[in-house]
Amino acid sequence: MKTYSLLIVDDEQTNCENLADILEMFGHDVVWTCDPQAALKLVEESPRGRFDIALIDLKMPEMNGAELLRRIRETNPFLQAVLISAYIDTDEIDEGAKELFEVILSKPVDVDALMESIKHIVPVVLCVDDDQDYCDVLTEIFSTSGIESFFGHSIESIQSKIDSNPYNVAVVDLRLPDGNGLAVVDLLKKSNPDIGVIVISGYSNDIGELATQTTPSKISAIFEKPVDSNELLKKIFEINHLKIRGRFENPDS
Repeated sequence: MKTYSLLIVDDEQTNCENLADILEMFGHDVVWTCDPQAALKLVEESPRGRFDIALIDLKMPEMNGAELLRRIRETNPFLQAVLISAYIDTDEIDEGAKELFEVILSKPVDVDALMESIKHIVPVVLCVDDDQDYCDVLTEIFSTSGIESFFGHSIESIQSKIDSNPYNVAVVDLRLPDGNGLAVVDLLKKSNPDIGVIVISGYSNDIGELATQTTPSKISAIFEKPVDSNELLKKIFEINHLKIRGRFENPDS
């Protein structure tokens, strides 16, 4: 299991300590605080990408968990978040606030549910592009955002990778040395129908033609190169957010 850097924010010290002990046993790097203002300072003063996931309590003095997450994301917009609260079945939090969080868990926390959600909360991305320099750039971008990434440079090269890892999102170039990137899309969808697919291309004609075909029903987004890295990251996390909420959302919330 991949390990992450986690921030725990809960006004009850015992809760912080217990969660930290559990997460550290699984190899995660954990920082905790009982003070939302201190949490903001930790994020603001940390290098970008230090924290991959935040576990945040709902009811805290001075600032509730939803407001804290909104302010945290002003500094780290791609921080993934788990809401942990004894009040998720009440009117203490509205639907708009709930939508901020990737996962919602009730107190007392079910350890198995927590570990399973952490396992899936940060996207695992497969990128298929024959431009090695561009792949190197994406590797750095993904790494600083906590994303685990795998790369292939042709249709043939990803044959063995498709079933070996649980990818949440794929980024596929339309023009590959041994064929059209849509062949990769078909392979990915056959192996995992729920995978989110982002198609990229340096050729505007390709983008225009794709937009008029029926194939886009298999595609979550289309970008023309050069791709804005923040827009690409935003779309990757948006795709994964929808998948995670569908999988882990508390049915009673």
